[in-house]
Amino acid sequence: MCPAFGDAVAQGLTSSLARPDGNVTGISVLATELAYKRIELLKEAVPTLRRAAALYNADAAPPAQALQASMTAGKELGIEVVEMPVRLPQGIDAVFAAAVRQGVQGVAIISSTPTITYRAPLCELSLTHRLATIFANRAYLRAGGLMSYGPDLEGAFHRSAYFVDRILKGAKPADLPIEQPTTLNLILHQGTAKAMAMRFPQSLLLRADEVIQ
Repeated sequence: MCPAFGDAVAQGLTSSLARPDGNVTGISVLATELAYKRIELLKEAVPTLRRAAALYNADAAPPAQALQASMTAGKELGIEVVEMPVRLPQGIDAVFAAAVRQGVQGVAIISSTPTITYRAPLCELSLTHRLATIFANRAYLRAGGLMSYGPDLEGAFHRSAYFVDRILKGAKPADLPIEQPTTLNLILHQGTAKAMAMRFPQSLLLRADEVIQ
């Protein structure tokens, strides 16, 4: 098996990225490691942020390490970070409305296949409820997301072809280290920011790898 992983070690698929000890290899997209950074960026985009939420798919096991990283970032930044499990897609509107009532000002999406599948309603309803939201990759911004930080997901899947080719030629997964991305992209959507009546600070705009108008 050679997919793109959120966190292969945390998922229990292997104990080592350098020498996978299961019948798996592929690409890591650093889901756990980047959860902390996304809270930092959310705080930078919304300087008045005091309460944020970490949203994840409620129909799967809670992503414990990514949640812990998000909450650790919150404590260090003086932000309360709460869990925001949501059943997709039917529960999105209700959970966003409840978050606003509870004083949540921003949401970090812990990415998964369901959140990518239902990225359009996630983006639409975050805009409806005026919640600043940060996602894991550019795919969400095509649906109108506000900002994203992470590796190139499409590039990761294209890179998976290398692993398929090697395995088809006889290589064992244990001989193919799980790769980690070398480039992380900060992408901002100015159109969505304007629709939310907010402005990105110049510090973010200067560091952005791409600004979508």
